[in-house]
Amino acid sequence: MISGDAWSVFLLLALVILWAVGYYARDREEDEKRKSIEFEIFKPTHPRERDIVLNLMIEGYKPGASLSGVSLLEKFISTFPNVQTTHPPWQVGQHVSYFRESEDGRWTAIRIQVADRTDEGEWILCADFKTASGECTLWLVSNTQEDEKSPYGFGRFRQEEVRQWSPADEMDDFDDPGLQTSMALNLLLVRQNLDAIATYKTEPLDVLYPCDIDKVHRYTMELPDFLKHHDLNPRAYVTGVACLWIDDDKNPILTTAFGHFEQTNAATISFNDYVDFSHPKRIEHGSFSLTYPATWFLRPHETIADSETEQENYLILSGGDACACLLSVSIQSGRPDIIAREHSQALARLSSPKDGPRGVVSPERRKHQLEGAMAEYFVFREYDSMIEGVDHAALVLDTTRERLADIYLAGRVVKSNPGCKTTIEQMSQIFPSVINSFRFIPDDGASTGS
Repeated sequence: MISGDAWSVFLLLALVILWAVGYYARDREEDEKRKSIEFEIFKPTHPRERDIVLNLMIEGYKPGASLSGVSLLEKFISTFPNVQTTHPPWQVGQHVSYFRESEDGRWTAIRIQVADRTDEGEWILCADFKTASGECTLWLVSNTQEDEKSPYGFGRFRQEEVRQWSPADEMDDFDDPGLQTSMALNLLLVRQNLDAIATYKTEPLDVLYPCDIDKVHRYTMELPDFLKHHDLNPRAYVTGVACLWIDDDKNPILTTAFGHFEQTNAATISFNDYVDFSHPKRIEHGSFSLTYPATWFLRPHETIADSETEQENYLILSGGDACACLLSVSIQSGRPDIIAREHSQALARLSSPKDGPRGVVSPERRKHQLEGAMAEYFVFREYDSMIEGVDHAALVLDTTRERLADIYLAGRVVKSNPGCKTTIEQMSQIFPSVINSFRFIPDDGASTGS
């Protein structure tokens, strides 16, 4: 017979085994859930526009539901009661852009955005990079347990090449966008650094930076071989870094814009939204090229095909709820007779008066420098009691008459925004140069025009 003590030991051992099996199964289930999240997030063709919600395959989440909101911010605060950062608390829709250009003309554009947050509390950041040789995207997933193990505050990384138009063997390290991703990690490195946060209690320095940043708090990190300087300003979303440079580098990483889309409380929407109009660069997109600010990441949005035509759509949204800019390009291709029909319909739509918030809005035809068999340029002024806006649109028919481009550039600014008048003036000056820079790229790959 088995003694009472032996039975106790046996039962205790059985309970331990059952607990271990249950823990392993739960941990494996969580691991599978994380893998499914990664699979969906890191699809190479994943759209990153505000109107498409990340399709996260996690328990309790229904595709199409919004993951942003005050409740998530409250959840964040309750999960990290002692959190301190150099920037405003993260919320979905926040973004910040940076630009760096060396003396020899080589450059890098960066855009970091808070893309989403899962029910498990993981923040998902999307960092886009662009050089003269191509573009890439770095996805970062912040996990509460893995945060403690990573100095950057992120447990998982995934990088994807978006577009490359220069042969890889002709690029040096500075031109390869995939090798610029460390810039984003350096920008995020000090956001929870207590010494960096403590600089906000010191006397600020006077500066003249974009986004109306006239004062910063400087934090210098001493490393074995160099000094890394951070000019901090709490208005800069996502990172809190307005400018970053090493030693006496004359080519710093400087913020050019930041903003917040989809703010949940309209009564508390701030005017901390900016659109970058600086550093225009000519970018090739397969069938066309266009010159626009380097930190605008114009990406494929969708492709629609039927028996007669194929339509490629590109889209970028910049700014925030109080000040925004939308650039879209649509390229239709098909037989000349079909494209001629599409051109006539689009021209009739653009040249006709339309109903606006304050009555009928008539389009203004503009002179242009567009090249093609046919080209038309229109300007609309959109406004109501709260919003001031301006729209520029153009139709360009390729010389082969087998391709039609529809370029649309729209700007909107809340009238109560202190920078409304200045921003509308900037849009009115910049939009024509962007529109007029459009060129079709022939099948041989040589872009026409300058």
